[in-house]
Amino acid sequence: MHFVQQGNTLTALIPNPRKLQPEKADLSSLTILFKSNLERLLNATQNRSQGQKYKTQFNTVVSVLRPFSLYLHWDKDQHHEGVYYLPTKFEGWQRLVLQFAAWYISHSNCKSSLDTRCDTWRRKVRPWLDFLQEEGILPIGIMIPDLRLPKEQNNYGSPQILATSGLRSPSQVLTRTLRICATAPVTAITKRASPCSATGLLPIWFCYTSRS
Repeated sequence: MHFVQQGNTLTALIPNPRKLQPEKADLSSLTILFKSNLERLLNATQNRSQGQKYKTQFNTVVSVLRPFSLYLHWDKDQHHEGVYYLPTKFEGWQRLVLQFAAWYISHSNCKSSLDTRCDTWRRKVRPWLDFLQEEGILPIGIMIPDLRLPKEQNNYGSPQILATSGLRSPSQVLTRTLRICATAPVTAITKRASPCSATGLLPIWFCYTSRS
C-alpha cells in the first residue's frame, strides 16, 4: 500500500491480486494534519503494510485511517487555523489516544454495536497504534486501551458479560458500562489501562478485574 497526495486530495493505493490496477481509497480528510505529521504517519503505515494481505491493508484504511481522520476533525480543541498538529509531549499523546478510544466506541458515524467496535479496536486499531509506538511516533509508555467490555458479577459470583439488550445505541451501552464500572470494586487493572498521572484519567471501563 502506498499513498498519493495532490493538493488536498489524498488517495491510498492498495494492491489487489485479483486486479491489474490497485484499489483506490479516498483519505482526503487526513489532510487536516500538519504536512510533516501526515507524512510521518503515512510512511509508518506504509512500512507496516509491507507483506500484508490485501484484506488487511484494506481494513487498515476503512477501520483505522478513516475513523482516525474523522476523530481529528471532531477534536476541534486541537485545531489551529484549520490544521491539526499532532502532540509533541507525552501528556498530549496520552490525551489523544484516550480521547480517540472513547470516541471510537461512541461516535455516531457508524451503526456497529459496541461489541463490534471494541473488537475492531483490539484487532485493528490497537496494533496500528502499537506500531506507531515502535516507530517512535507515539512515546514509549503511552497507555493504549484494550477496550474489553467489563463483566458484572451475578449472585453466585460468576462473571457475566454486560447485558446490552434493550439498549438502542452504542452510546447508551457505553453509559451503562461506565455506570457499572464506576461502582465496581476494582482490584486489578492491566498495565496499559493503569491510571495516567499525566492526565489524571482512569478509563476503568477499558479493561478491569472486579472482586468476586
